[in-house]
Amino acid sequence: MNSLLSIRNTLTQTANDIINDYNSTTGSSVGVTFDNSKAFDPFGYEHYVGCFFIPAANEQVGKRGAPEEDEGIYQMSVFVEGQSGSYDLKQLEIIDAIRTGFRNAELGNLSISDINVNGGRYDESWFVRDVSVNVYVLS
Repeated sequence: MNSLLSIRNTLTQTANDIINDYNSTTGSSVGVTFDNSKAFDPFGYEHYVGCFFIPAANEQVGKRGAPEEDEGIYQMSVFVEGQSGSYDLKQLEIIDAIRTGFRNAELGNLSISDINVNGGRYDESWFVRDVSVNVYVLS
């Protein structure tokens, strides 16, 4: 069995690297917060990403003595100001960077089974789309 903390840390480091690379490549200033950090203040950002690890059930695959599978979802919620003129284009650009970053990332023994993006919603003055990276690891 793998440590859920280890899985979370690998995904969090990857997400941080993706956002930092996006910022340096595009000259943007996308804020990033992890696990509902109370210290993060979105004031001054036109867009930011909130990252959360959602562990799923740990189960044995097949017969007794077979490997166990740890699953989870790494959700990256992309927030953009809902009142800005081109908020949709910028948000999709950030989402594309996240999807490409995870597809190309070296995740050790973690595997990605799927990456999904929802249709979006308004959250006060922000428009939010969630990118769900479904991961698993056999041990």
